[in-house]
Amino acid sequence: MFCSALEAHGRYEITKIIDEVAQETGKNEDDIKRYYIAFWSHYNDIADSSKIIDKIEKGERKIHRSRDIRDIIQYKIELHMESIYRKMYPGVDEDKIPKEILEKYSPMDLLTYSWPKMEFKYAGQQKSFQYEQQEDAFLLFMMHRHGYGAKRRIQLEIRRAWQFRFNWFFKSRSPQEIQKRCDVLIRVVEKEVQEHRDKEAPKVEEEQPQLKEAQDSMYVKEQPSMQASVQPLPPQAVIIN
Repeated sequence: MFCSALEAHGRYEITKIIDEVAQETGKNEDDIKRYYIAFWSHYNDIADSSKIIDKIEKGERKIHRSRDIRDIIQYKIELHMESIYRKMYPGVDEDKIPKEILEKYSPMDLLTYSWPKMEFKYAGQQKSFQYEQQEDAFLLFMMHRHGYGAKRRIQLEIRRAWQFRFNWFFKSRSPQEIQKRCDVLIRVVEKEVQEHRDKEAPKVEEEQPQLKEAQDSMYVKEQPSMQASVQPLPPQAVIIN
């Protein structure tokens, strides 16, 4: 149970490890803490320690990959929302749109109504003859809402969505088939996000010197006011030990 918790959460999520082991075994949390310290101090003395560590590291790699996928999905959603804002509010990049108008609809409201317009850059066999772009957009929207790997929740969302009430193919997909298509979609989005980051990298490098110069100028302007605010102590206020 202890090793399973390490594999599920990673070795550094101590609080989650202790909570899970305590709930499953009923042991005292202080005892689990002491065992945690003893385990990492003497794990080399355990039989098959290399296999145990391999499983833990494999679990940690899955955790890191899940975090990367979450960031990729968020990045793609943000790109989509930027395009929607530009179409809805021409001039938003030049700050010509009043703040009250921009705040009329929350980003989640806009996403709820705009996800069918989400576009993807397919490559090769990634554009399936079975799945339409609107269906892929809904899958990504649901992964953003419920998380990557929530295939059963996504299946229920597909069956409830009025947009697919006559789409028997999409509604009849099993959780395993949904997850398989989600995996393909993640590879599509991952490539698209990487291309966008590579494209934006030179712009970021150009902006960094300007940002540093602005920060330095602000620091120089603040210096005189800071010095002026410091007044010398009168002679009678000086304390001699």
